[in-house]
Amino acid sequence: MPITHVTRGHPLGGVRLSPVGLDDLSSVRYVHITAFRSLVAPSLTERETEAWLVQFYQPAYTERLIGTSLLGAWVGRELVGTAGWTPHASAAATARIDDLFVHPMFAGNDIGQRLMTAVEASATQSGYKLARADVPPVSAGYFEARDYRLLSRGMREISPVAVPVVFMAKDL
Repeated sequence: MPITHVTRGHPLGGVRLSPVGLDDLSSVRYVHITAFRSLVAPSLTERETEAWLVQFYQPAYTERLIGTSLLGAWVGRELVGTAGWTPHASAAATARIDDLFVHPMFAGNDIGQRLMTAVEASATQSGYKLARADVPPVSAGYFEARDYRLLSRGMREISPVAVPVVFMAKDL
């Protein structure tokens, strides 16, 4: 994963990509919840939305973030987006892309694309040949536009409900 990458000449000024540290986790949670509420929640039922929101506050969520190669996008001192990857638990040479969230105020500025490009490059440099992502149905088009293909549709249990998910993959 790149230590730091700054994009100059961007409408937002310098957008810096760098690894997220322990001290950044409250900002990560804020970005994830804010992006989720704005971009994903409108496509879910109230019960599904509540299940997701509860998950964001669980210790297991924080522990999972710590175990991820999580990259942040920063505008000045403000965290505006994240993306990360981990080795896929059940598929050799496969990276699991996760935690792609961009604060709604900064959506549409290619921050998500730059984060995805960086985490995919990091996974490739680490020897992974395939990227997989399990995404809410509302996000599937975004991933398809970045050359991910649909593997299947299903459900993921987020206690106490099951929420719809789209399973996608991309050759790295």
